Amino acid sequence: MKKSRRNFITTTLFGLASIPLLTECTEDVSSINLLSLDATQLYPAGSIQDIRWKYLGIKAVRIEFSPNAGETWELLAADIPAKEQSWRWQLPTTPTRFGLIRISDASNRLIQDVSAAPFSIQTAYEVVLTDHVELEAINGVFTIDNTPLGDIAVIRTGEQTFKAVSRVCPHAGCVTNWLAESKIFQCPCHGSTFNNRGCLRTGPANMSLPTYTVQYDQIQQKVFIYAIEIISGC
Repeated sequence: MKKSRRNFITTTLFGLASIPLLTECTEDVSSINLLSLDATQLYPAGSIQDIRWKYLGIKAVRIEFSPNAGETWELLAADIPAKEQSWRWQLPTTPTRFGLIRISDASNRLIQDVSAAPFSIQTAYEVVLTDHVELEAINGVFTIDNTPLGDIAVIRTGEQTFKAVSRVCPHAGCVTNWLAESKIFQCPCHGSTFNNRGCLRTGPANMSLPTYTVQYDQIQQKVFIYAIEIISGC
């Protein structure tokens, strides 16, 4: 892109005194700014994400990925038209907490931008909401057996919020049953009970059901459940 720059020069007309004249010259200005991915989010391994950017004076972009905070880089795309301002990428299936994206001018790699901070790619178990009528209403509970995370329950806690808990009782490791009429999880071994959010009601267990990190994708109508335990908030 050409950017105008005004300069004053001094010249002599017909032998008269020097007169300042206003002239214009131009200089090349090119730039690119990476708009995604967001370091504050978890991204499911193998999922499809959009890499977005804005640009000035660039015809094509080169996109690279680093799984190790910039130690090494892998080429994702070498010559994407800059005017598209977005490129769809299937994330790797290998988890990392140190992902970076680098985007540059395909003809001048000195013009570039890099992720402001590392983002995280983690293996996730996905639940498609349209497949489970139990999760249409707030406080709805759906139980799933034999997932990569074990026996779990997904709970709709709000219009756009969800919770996922392990159904394994923390007392002795028995798998609790969801009693829909009573709206409790109950351990068949020693009788501990937990409410419909997985929070402890009665012992002998002395803590609530383990809670996993979840992420809700409203567009895809999916809940992604990560094998990362968090404080339940009970």
